[in-house]
Amino acid sequence: MTISRQVVESCVKLTQEFKIEGNRGDYLIALAARAYAALQGAKQVIIKDVEAVARLIVQHRRPEVLQSNQMPWSEKDDELITQILYGD
Repeated sequence: MTISRQVVESCVKLTQEFKIEGNRGDYLIALAARAYAALQGAKQVIIKDVEAVARLIVQHRRPEVLQSNQMPWSEKDDELITQILYGD
């Protein structure tokens, strides 16, 4: 299964914008998106696949979660994912 450079760069940008803690969050997003795409029967990972899994990876790796042991997530966070991935 192929993952385009654009998709990989979007994964990296998500980790940067959300200030993801830990190693290789971008890689985990890409792996999860690849698995999601495979379950859909796709041959290539697209931005929609990243969007479908991003919250699962991003949510628990945010600095505020690690400091407070809570998983805050808001509509604004969903909007930020959309903006990062689609430039809206």
